[in-house]
This record gives sequence, structure tokens and C-alpha cells, in this order.
Amino acid sequence: MFNKNKNFKIDKAKAFIDSLDYWENINLRIALIRNTNAKISDQEAYDQALVEYKNTDQLYYQLNKVLKTGLPI
Repeated sequence: MFNKNKNFKIDKAKAFIDSLDYWENINLRIALIRNTNAKISDQEAYDQALVEYKNTDQLYYQLNKVLKTGLPI
């Protein structure tokens, strides 16, 4: 994306998270939770995603960690 103002940096991860609807947000959280613990059941991951839904800072942190390092959360 072309950025005319070099002092203005777009945070792509935040923009992506902000663009998600409810179910996309929940599904991303489930994927990140499963990335951390492959032995967790689908229901447990779903339940945890519901509990964490309103914590956008946590989702942002987890997504950035995975994107920048490739390592599990």
C-alpha cells in the first residue's frame, strides 16, 4: 500500500482484527488457541474463545506474535 506520509504507519494486524465480524473473530481465536495447545478439544477452544472475545488487546498480541515469529503463542 502506498503511503505518502512516511510518519504515518498503518498497523496491518490491528486493521485486520478491526475488520473481522463476530464469527471471524471467534474462529481466529480458536485457531490461535489450537496453535498453542493441539490437544485441546474443539469445544474447549470455542469456550475459551467466547470468554476472551472482548479482549482485543490479547488477540492483537497473539496474532502479532504468530505473524512476527512464527512460534506458537
